Amino acid sequence: MLHKKAVSLLRFPHPSLLVKNYYGESVTIILPEQEEDGNYYLGIQHYAEVSNCMMLRVNNLQLKEQDKGSVNGTITTATGPIANVTVTLNGNRTYTGKTDADGKYDIKEVIQGEYVLKASVLGYEEWEENITVTPEVALNKDITLETLPQYKVQGVVNDSKGNPVSGATIILSGYNYYRTSTDGDGAFKFDQVDFKYWLR
Repeated sequence: MLHKKAVSLLRFPHPSLLVKNYYGESVTIILPEQEEDGNYYLGIQHYAEVSNCMMLRVNNLQLKEQDKGSVNGTITTATGPIANVTVTLNGNRTYTGKTDADGKYDIKEVIQGEYVLKASVLGYEEWEENITVTPEVALNKDITLETLPQYKVQGVVNDSKGNPVSGATIILSGYNYYRTSTDGDGAFKFDQVDFKYWLR
């Protein structure tokens, strides 16, 4: 006997049937993916350890394409639209896109369901929000990114005798990359540094 309706199960990424045999045991059968809508004949055959076997046929089985929607919007900062922002949808599947020169993004062919929408780019706080993608609906989600806090880093490089060292290379590496050299007094300064770094 067929335990669940085949048509509803076929709407999942990996269609399957849950079948009960004569003894009441449940067996999950993974169906091959089909690229086109239409009516198909499905035959399911189960072989027992004994010589005889059982046959199950399901007639008038209808396959439908997975229901899909899309997510689009514009990403801006305090100074206006921003390009090259990475936009990611994380859920049953992962979708990725980038903003264009006008700060616009458009992720198409997204399977319906719950997702975490994320936007990230160097120098700005990562943004995220839970969204629901609905079949045949273009969800508009405009995003505003906040600039990461920036700090001033400065100091003086001396040798073992306490004398200033000029021309020493100072590097800040981490979220971003900064490089400078000490002046004649051994001093160095970075005016705008964001996030966490290693000084060397």
